[in-house]
Amino acid sequence: MRGILRRFNLEKIQLVTTIFFGLFIVVFLTVFIRYIKNYAFDSPRFVLSDIEIQFDDGKTMISDKAFDYLGLEKGESIFKINPISLRARVLKKHPEILEIDIYKKMPISLKLNVKNRKSVAQIHLGQFYPLDASGFVLPFPSNFRIENLACIEGLSLTEVRIGEDNSTIKIFLGLKILNFLKDAIKDLYSKTNVDVSDSQNTILLLPEGIKVKLGEGGLEEKLARLKLVLEDIKDKKLNPLAIDLRFENAVLIPR
Repeated sequence: MRGILRRFNLEKIQLVTTIFFGLFIVVFLTVFIRYIKNYAFDSPRFVLSDIEIQFDDGKTMISDKAFDYLGLEKGESIFKINPISLRARVLKKHPEILEIDIYKKMPISLKLNVKNRKSVAQIHLGQFYPLDASGFVLPFPSNFRIENLACIEGLSLTEVRIGEDNSTIKIFLGLKILNFLKDAIKDLYSKTNVDVSDSQNTILLLPEGIKVKLGEGGLEEKLARLKLVLEDIKDKKLNPLAIDLRFENAVLIPR
C-alpha cells in the first residue's frame, strides 16, 4: 500500500513539475518574442531608407521620388509595412498601374516592379480620356485630342465609370472596331473616330472627313473591304461624303 502511495505522490510531483515547466516556457517565449518584436520595430537597423521602383518601360525611380510615389516616409520600420495593404493603397493612388509586385529587401529596402496600363485609344466625354484594352478609363482628361490615339465617341458620362474597368457594350464595340482597323489600315488608326452611339449602326469618321457606315456584324470583313475601297477611291481621285459598307458592294455617297 505504501509503495502505491509513494508512486502516486511521485507521479503527482512530476505532473506539477511538468505544468510549471510548461508555464515557464510559455512565459519565457512570450517575453522573448515581445522583446524581439519591440527591438525590430524600434531598432535603427530596420528603418526603411531605400526604395527602388522598376517600371515595365525600363525606367527606374529611387530616393525621395519613390517615397512620394508610394506615400511612405523615411524612418518607418520595415516591419510595419504590410505589402498587401501597401499594394492596395498604391493602386488607389495610381490607377494607371495594371500590376505591381512588392518585395522587402531586409533590413532597410523595398523593391517594386510596376506594370502600367497601356493606352490603346481615347474616349470623348466632353474631354478626352485615355483608354486601355480592357476598357479601363484612365482619370487623366485632356482638353485636346490626345495624339496618336484613335477616338471612341457616342457615350455619355452616365454610361462610363472613370478610373475603373468598364464592361459596356459600346466601349468594347469601339475597341473591337479599332483593333480590326489597326490590322487593316494601320496608317488611319490614330486619326480615326468611331461613333458607337447606335451600337447597331456604328460609323467610322476618317481623317479625310469621310463617314463609313459599318452597320452591325461582319466588322472584320467590312474593314478589310474598306482598305480596298479606299485604295480605289485614291486611284480614281474621288472624294465621297460617305462609304456605306452595309451591303455586299460598297456604296459611295457623293458630296
